[in-house]
Amino acid sequence: RLFDSKQLPLCVTVHMGFVIAFILLLQPWATPPAYVPLVLVFALGLSTGYVGCMALVLAADKAASSGKDRELAGIGSSMSLMLGLATGSVLALKL
Repeated sequence: RLFDSKQLPLCVTVHMGFVIAFILLLQPWATPPAYVPLVLVFALGLSTGYVGCMALVLAADKAASSGKDRELAGIGSSMSLMLGLATGSVLALKL
């Protein structure tokens, strides 16, 4: 693992820097080479996948040591991820 549960909020905050990078790319005065947006999208996909998976794994690790609690934590974090993905997709379609 590259980080643990104490570093996860920092990683998520740094991950939000992609929003700023994409907004800056949309400015009329910013004309980067064609590969810059591609590299940013690739890095966004990689980091989103890793941070999302680590959040799911660390949620179960933070649960109490009983198997039932770990299972409930895993189910809850998976449901939260699916709900967030569905909500984001619906909002993107409405825009």
